[in-house]
Amino acid sequence: MVSIVVPVYNGEKYVASCVESLCNQSYKDIEIILINDGSADNTGRILDELKHKDDRITVIHKENGGVSSARNRGIEEASGEYLLFCDCDDAPEKEWCEELVKCSEAHYDKLPVCFIRLYVDGELSDWQYCIKEKLDSAEAYSVYGKNDLSMFLVNRLIFSPCNKLYRADIVKQNNIKFDLGESLGEDAVFAFRYIAAIGGSIVTVNKFLYNYLRQNPNGLTTKRRTTDVKSFDYMYFNFKKMLSVLDVDKKEVYDEFYYFFYENYIRDLYMCIRNKTVKKSERIYQCRKIVKMPGFYECLNEVDKERVCDKKIVKMAKSKTILFMYLTVKILLG
Repeated sequence: MVSIVVPVYNGEKYVASCVESLCNQSYKDIEIILINDGSADNTGRILDELKHKDDRITVIHKENGGVSSARNRGIEEASGEYLLFCDCDDAPEKEWCEELVKCSEAHYDKLPVCFIRLYVDGELSDWQYCIKEKLDSAEAYSVYGKNDLSMFLVNRLIFSPCNKLYRADIVKQNNIKFDLGESLGEDAVFAFRYIAAIGGSIVTVNKFLYNYLRQNPNGLTTKRRTTDVKSFDYMYFNFKKMLSVLDVDKKEVYDEFYYFFYENYIRDLYMCIRNKTVKKSERIYQCRKIVKMPGFYECLNEVDKERVCDKKIVKMAKSKTILFMYLTVKILLG
């Protein structure tokens, strides 16, 4: 059986449609665990109505504690051999569950990962979460090892919990949980820990099986601050820890790892500098925080210097004071 965990917060507009897509899965041996995370709208009533329509649905009401606490509660309640996670405003394909289970049965020692379509306000985005060269491949599945992990980082397939089928016994035996208090990257870190526990093996189902619908104003993605470098530090060091646990020593893996995080740190740094809606004093303060981030600073020193766009910043990385002065001048003159 597959336990599908769905955290719900103020999802009255979306959750019924999501649950319908789950009840209509081609794979029938499922339980649907709906966690009402202290919603202030009509979500609780809607969930209670939904559970009477399908005996595979369980509803749990709890005080608001955030998406991580809701998912952790779902893991505790799950009785299935497998775990799947779904966001309440998304729409999995009908074969989502079945295809991932079939993949796991064929590759039981690996983490099955499917591709994700992204929709923004109902329109299909140009950006899709996939490995493009596999879309036209004749291979139903593609197997990857620990030296391929940076590819999943670059293609952002590693971040969502909703495109992965987890074995419940591995999750529970290794006490893998979503970190409380983190609002960005906690789902990726959950995946990092699981991948470390199984030795770094991943298998992709080379199909789009999950639809990520960016539409919910109460969703975490909408709430996140424009600049949240602390969360990048959190992901940076946890990904690095996973590589260490797996004893990855291939230079190409680390080159991609450092470059990926370099791009994200720099993007947020420049978003901070160019955000004219914030006072200059506040932008200088935010830049100071970014410069002091251990991951940001380490990344500047380790990234392949031939690949970076702003070589001035990298050259000044050895002196935080000079780097901060440079950024301050850019803000003041901007």
